[in-house]
Amino acid sequence: SLILDDIQDKGKERNNQPTVWAIWGADQAINAGLALSCHARLVLHRLTLRNVPNEKVLGIQSVLENAVINLCQGQFMDISFVDSLSVGVEDYLRMVSGKTAALFGTACEVGAMLATTQEDTVSLAREFGMSMGMAFQIHDDYLGIWGNEAMVGKTANDLVEKKRALPTVLALQIDPDNIAGWLKHSPANENEVRILKNWMDEQGIPQKVKAYEKGFINNARDNLKALPLEQQWKDPFEEVLSSLSERKI
Repeated sequence: SLILDDIQDKGKERNNQPTVWAIWGADQAINAGLALSCHARLVLHRLTLRNVPNEKVLGIQSVLENAVINLCQGQFMDISFVDSLSVGVEDYLRMVSGKTAALFGTACEVGAMLATTQEDTVSLAREFGMSMGMAFQIHDDYLGIWGNEAMVGKTANDLVEKKRALPTVLALQIDPDNIAGWLKHSPANENEVRILKNWMDEQGIPQKVKAYEKGFINNARDNLKALPLEQQWKDPFEEVLSSLSERKI
């Protein structure tokens, strides 16, 4: 999904490294993305070799396919936001829930399906993953403007590319006329980006973004506490949650 996402976003770098299409071209990158998608399905089929019942494997396959559909819907929204000047926070959260959060949620849901037949437990695991995915993406948006340049690439690159990430959506809420005017103007130059970033700092937007992130981390933590697992199995997930907001890349 990241390989195809980079093609659609025309992103030549990810985490300060060249993307697949930037090295080998879009055609070969599409081939690679499709091959990896097939490989994921083959991995699920191999669960039968580990004595997982066929019925359960089919159920897991259905969960994965639905996640891919959600991912495509989320990507549709993301692409449609490019030319929109009226993207709200709810629109943004709905888009992320179909992309990053859906993948995190599916990973946790599938793990729970393999471990238990209790639907309540599977649902809690899915919600835990969804909340963790939401927090992960929001932190990604934070890094896209306020991250360490040496680790994530060019600082404030999300502003240069005018992505409808959470900071930009929040800025639209505070000053819709001026921010919409800036989004219409292309391309953004270095001075404009510096001025806008300083304005965002003055408006407390970094803190607002982190508050949304913290809210989803807390939601994930509540779901984790409710899961019927011994503490020794919860501890690794708790460590991931605790380190999520400290992630540098």
